[in-house]
Amino acid sequence: MTRTINRTSEDIDLACSLTAAEQADRGQEFEHLFADATAVIELDEGYALAFPNHDTWITRAVEIVIAERKCCPFFRFSFDFEADGGPVWLHIMGPDEVKPFIRDRLVPSHLAIGGLECTHHENVL
Repeated sequence: MTRTINRTSEDIDLACSLTAAEQADRGQEFEHLFADATAVIELDEGYALAFPNHDTWITRAVEIVIAERKCCPFFRFSFDFEADGGPVWLHIMGPDEVKPFIRDRLVPSHLAIGGLECTHHENVL
């Protein structure tokens, strides 16, 4: 089933163009990528996840975001790099209907939503 939302005069389908097998593979890619997440913050339109500032992780994250934007255009992603080698924050956002999916499928199970105190990331607090 495909749902359409209207966002500033452009229609965006709330559907993924990947096959079931491709979705399973992508899920494993996210699981592997997000295994090192150290914190999560709930945002109005999604979640922000903190990761150690490692070049290999950053490169892989950008590759996955590029791929994900092609199959799920309703997601919005942004990166925030804290000063002095601090954590890298990946923001995953979308329409209200997508927020539960982000929480249930993309936020790693080892992080409790809202249960971690994260005082360093001023852009999301």
